[in-house]
Amino acid sequence: FNQTLGLGATRTFLMFNLNQIPSNATVQSANLRAFINGFSPNSDAPMPMLARFLSSQWDASILTWNNFNPSWGSEIGVGQIPASTGWREANITDPVRAWVWQLRHNNGFMLQGDESPGVGRERIFFAINANNGLHPRIVVTYDIDTAAPTAIVNPLGQWSPATFQVTWTGQDSGGAGIRHYDVQSRLNGGAWQNWQTATTATSANFTGVNAGFYEFRVRAVDWAGNVGAWPNNPHASTRVDSVVPNSVVNPLPQYTF
Repeated sequence: FNQTLGLGATRTFLMFNLNQIPSNATVQSANLRAFINGFSPNSDAPMPMLARFLSSQWDASILTWNNFNPSWGSEIGVGQIPASTGWREANITDPVRAWVWQLRHNNGFMLQGDESPGVGRERIFFAINANNGLHPRIVVTYDIDTAAPTAIVNPLGQWSPATFQVTWTGQDSGGAGIRHYDVQSRLNGGAWQNWQTATTATSANFTGVNAGFYEFRVRAVDWAGNVGAWPNNPHASTRVDSVVPNSVVNPLPQYTF
């Protein structure tokens, strides 16, 4: 609540243009810095402040409580903001990674403090239009990842039943980490067919036909968008034997010594 300006509950909306960060960047850290220039009441205990993603676009020039309130998204986290002026810093590495890697559309986020009626607790931050250099900013440390990840299908036995498990693994030396895998199979040396696409799993059950000779290969895609190459040769192969074997006990004589 903002008693200084005679307002009711107020919320802080922030959005930062991250276009200067390359899409193949690996964000090592991202910290939000904001300067508190006012607070109330005096000697107030640290106030919890909840950060939420915003799931719709908004315009600061027309943003009001009643006229234009963007949709909330999921929670980012809660920080404790003391009753004192100066810079405050919060780690927002995961949200910035999500925006840079386009896992989430960048509509910014909202800060929501104590809105209990009649309490009158507030924290006032400088905005960019204060023109004093004390506006909020994000300090981002990142590396550029241009190395494609590697992946391999683990060896299979010479013979397999009709349904068998195929497993694979990968490694990304560039630092971004593996986002997902694509796995292909082929039957009797024919054309490669997509089997698992954009999967985060590292195993799956495969069902084949009797006497079919199956080969498998995999590639990995990392969070920076680097795509591993398909190998020329398959990583693993096996032949399916789905026919149940027959067995019989040979006849015995009526009497045995």
